[in-house]
Amino acid sequence: MNITFDYTSQNIIVTGSAKGIGREIAMAYAAAGANMVIADISDEAGANTVAEIRRMGGKANFLPVDIRDEQSVKSLVEEALKLCGTIHILVNNAGVVGRIKGDPLTGMDRQDWDTSYEVNLRGVFYCCRAIYDSFLNQGNGKILNIASVAGKTGAPEIAEYSAMKAGVINFTQTLARELGPENINVNCICPGFVYTPLYEKAAPIYKSKYPQMFQSAGNGKEVVDEFCRQLCALKRAQTPEDIASAALFLTSDEASNITGQALNVCGGCEFR
Repeated sequence: MNITFDYTSQNIIVTGSAKGIGREIAMAYAAAGANMVIADISDEAGANTVAEIRRMGGKANFLPVDIRDEQSVKSLVEEALKLCGTIHILVNNAGVVGRIKGDPLTGMDRQDWDTSYEVNLRGVFYCCRAIYDSFLNQGNGKILNIASVAGKTGAPEIAEYSAMKAGVINFTQTLARELGPENINVNCICPGFVYTPLYEKAAPIYKSKYPQMFQSAGNGKEVVDEFCRQLCALKRAQTPEDIASAALFLTSDEASNITGQALNVCGGCEFR
């Protein structure tokens, strides 16, 4: 069965949607007919995403947000409601990995931990709390949080990221129990190895620490590809499009009886 998702008349906020995975998620929703609110800290990149959606015939507007700032998040939701009237879906995608230095825990400093907490976990809390009453009042709504397989297994050298993504998974489950009786679904996606510019910086570190694993790998993308060949059951890296496809399913009517779940989209590198 080939499902064609129809999001016509749905108003959707995607945070961190100016680039990367968030941009692909927003583009996929727009292609399915949704009216998009592109929410990001980067005005220029956000405007570019809006322009691209409009070029392909979609509907989108940009609203700036810094999810580290509670008032900024409140303003985002207030302005989105003024703009759209109703918000049907919130996708909490904005996140950071931080500085991959290849150090053990003792090499991590407070800045690493605090930045990851402020963006990856507290930012999700701010966004969910800001939309909470609106979803309650309308008697429906869907929240989708982007976590990571690192939140299930833990990843060396990025303990702060792993811990916060584990928090996102637990927060998703908790909120799903709380909001389920109100006809509100809350789920999350746990991406695996999705190539982003981050790996251009991380590749030399991983290659130096694990020379046997990456001896034949060259640039950042080749490092990710090699990682997946060795660690993923499907032997291939994941793409932003893979994550977007899962997002469209989890917030669709076809998934109306799914809540509190953390769906791995990881090519089989994690089975929990």
